Amino acid sequence: MDYKVNEISTKIISIEEDGYLSFAIKATVENLSSDNEVTVELQGIDKDGFEILHIYLLGHISLGQKKVLTTKESVEASLFKQVTFWQAK
Repeated sequence: MDYKVNEISTKIISIEEDGYLSFAIKATVENLSSDNEVTVELQGIDKDGFEILHIYLLGHISLGQKKVLTTKESVEASLFKQVTFWQAK
């Protein structure tokens, strides 16, 4: 891993009638590599320690710099509610 991830947080944007929800996720990422194109995989972990969701954050970050990367996704609401914490893979 050529990056450091801090401060992962989510925000529910909308809940749909079909059982899905849209959410935004963001993380502060520090690039530790000379490659300025950063791809961060985040895992949504359930209460038993299993990965049940994964999200990719993409961005351009210069070596040694920090940046907040964000994206939004749509998933089954019941699955999202099982996530107890997020971590970088």
